[in-house]
Amino acid sequence: MAYYTDQERATIRAAAFGAVGLVSAAEPGHFDVFTEHLAASRALATAPTALHGILKVDRIPMAASTDRADVLASLEESARILAARSAEDLDAFREVIAHACVAAADAVGGVSDRENSAITEVRRAVGIG
Repeated sequence: MAYYTDQERATIRAAAFGAVGLVSAAEPGHFDVFTEHLAASRALATAPTALHGILKVDRIPMAASTDRADVLASLEESARILAARSAEDLDAFREVIAHACVAAADAVGGVSDRENSAITEVRRAVGIG
């Protein structure tokens, strides 16, 4: 298991929840946010042990940044951090983030074109496709 500083852990956690927030914000709906975040948190909970400790929170952070540029930059930074420490952790991060974003988008009415676009941006930011 790779070691991550508190700052690195905070960056990775913010990126993960920011990605979910970005997808959720793609389709407006105040009450839908709760359902989408719940679906995403279930997906994030499936992360391997090394990442689970980083992503585990006591409550769903509803205030994660949804500023597109900030979220994408934090995802790219997280991918760099993980790549420098553990290729296995990077692969797991990519998989769990992609899964959480799809789960959030699909939670209310299926994946819309706008949500799909946000998912594509998230995937590119972490180095998928």
